[in-house]
Amino acid sequence: MAAGTATKLLQWLVDGGSKMPALLEWSWVKYVNFWREEIPNLLKLVAKSLAKAKLPVTWRQLQTFTMSDWLDAAPILAAILVATATPFALLGSRSKSSNGARDLRDSFWMARELLVSGMGLCYFCGFMVSAVQHRALWGSMGLTPIGRNPHGRPTPVFDLFDELGFGFGDWQLELVSWLGVALSFQMMIGRCRSVLEPLALWCMYLSIVNLQAPFTFSYGWEWLTCEVGFLIIFLCADGRRFGMSYPPSRIVLWLIRWCAFRLLLGAGMSRLAAIKCLLAA
Repeated sequence: MAAGTATKLLQWLVDGGSKMPALLEWSWVKYVNFWREEIPNLLKLVAKSLAKAKLPVTWRQLQTFTMSDWLDAAPILAAILVATATPFALLGSRSKSSNGARDLRDSFWMARELLVSGMGLCYFCGFMVSAVQHRALWGSMGLTPIGRNPHGRPTPVFDLFDELGFGFGDWQLELVSWLGVALSFQMMIGRCRSVLEPLALWCMYLSIVNLQAPFTFSYGWEWLTCEVGFLIIFLCADGRRFGMSYPPSRIVLWLIRWCAFRLLLGAGMSRLAAIKCLLAA
C-alpha cells in the first residue's frame, strides 16, 4: 500500500513538473487580466460614484442639505479627506531622534505583531467553520449544494486544482479548509512571518468566499476579512519575527486605519438611519 501511494505521489510530481510551463502561463494571463480588466473596472466604479454623489458645492446647497443628504455624502467626503490628508501625514510622520536613528516609539512594531496575529485568529475561525460545516451546508450532499462556475468570480486555488487535474468536490474544499486552519494557526502563534503565509491564506479564503455559497457570500464580514487580509500581506516580508529595527510600511498602516474608520463610520450611519426610521414611525 505504501509503495502504491509513493508511486502515485511520484507520478503526480512528474505530471506537475510537465505542467509547470502551462501553470506559469496561466498565472501570467491572470495577472495581466487583473491590470487590464479589474483595475479599469474599479476606477470606472469610483468615477461613477463620484459623478453621482450629491456634494455641497455652494453655500446655498450647504444650507439646504438634509440629514439624509449628509448620510449619503459622508462616505464620499471622508474618502476625499483621507486621500487628501494621507500624503501630508506620511511626509510629516517620519520623526527621527537627534542622532539620526528612527524613534522606537514611531516604529509600530508591536502594532504590526498584533495585527498579523489578530488576522491569523480571524482566518482560523473562518477556515475552521468551513472545515467543520461545509459538507453539511454547501457540500455535494448538503442543504444548499454549490457547483463551481469556471467563468464566474475568481477562485485562484480551485483554478489551480483544475490546471493540475484535481477537479472540484468535497475533498478539495475540505483540503483547502484544513490547510487554512493549519496555516492560520501558525500565523496566529508561530514565529515565522513569511509573506507567503498571508498570501496563501488570502487566496484560499477568497476562493471559498467566491464559490458564492448562501452561508458566506452575502455577509459583509467575509469581504472585510478578505480586504484586511489583503492589507496584512504587505506587513510581512521575510521569514523572521518582527522587531523594533524592522518598521512596517506607513502606507499599509494608513490603509488599515482608513478601513477601521470606514467600518466605524458605516456602523454609526446605520444606527442613525435606524433612529431616523424610528422617529418617522
